[in-house]
Amino acid sequence: MTNDFLAFAPISDDDATTVQPAVEAALDAELDQEIELDLDLEFDLIELDLDLLAAEETVDPVSVVETIVVPDSPAALEAITVPDSPAMLEAVVTPETPAQLDALAMLDELMARVGVDGLTAAYSDPNLLAQIDQHTAAVRESLVAAGRPADAAGLASYSRSISAAADRMGRAVPAEGDADLATAGWQLPDWHVLRLVAVCAIAESSGLL
Repeated sequence: MTNDFLAFAPISDDDATTVQPAVEAALDAELDQEIELDLDLEFDLIELDLDLLAAEETVDPVSVVETIVVPDSPAALEAITVPDSPAMLEAVVTPETPAQLDALAMLDELMARVGVDGLTAAYSDPNLLAQIDQHTAAVRESLVAAGRPADAAGLASYSRSISAAADRMGRAVPAEGDADLATAGWQLPDWHVLRLVAVCAIAESSGLL
């Protein structure tokens, strides 16, 4: 008669040590695949919403310039007020929209949640800095492939897609002040956290934060 309990013999410590990295690698691979599958669709939908909002609310800079340069009458010419400074003129020609302000606010929140701690840790850890550099290049390539510049709207949309995909896998973005604890002191940061820190690095280097 077969001794059934032998089929359920406990795994030794050595076996557990071998299995655990394999399980973690499988989970990481699953997260990467999930994000890659969902990113294109979510990115396109978000970009469509932002483009529609921008189309409704953005003042056409060309029309503003034409109104100033070619007034309808001498009275209209006299009514024109010359801006006091280049900054005021720039504000007239390229006004910020609610969509742009929302994007900047999101990037600012992302910087507070993972960017500050992640970049600070990277400056003292060459290996972590190299990883973030690789993710930075990947973010830029994704934006180029989507036909979007690395501006506030593009970066915010990209980070929103990454966060949503990670959240569905049960790996939420750390809250403000929890990044160091959630990433084991940045020795074991998740893929999505590194990608979001890379977004913050681009935003900071572009003067958006």
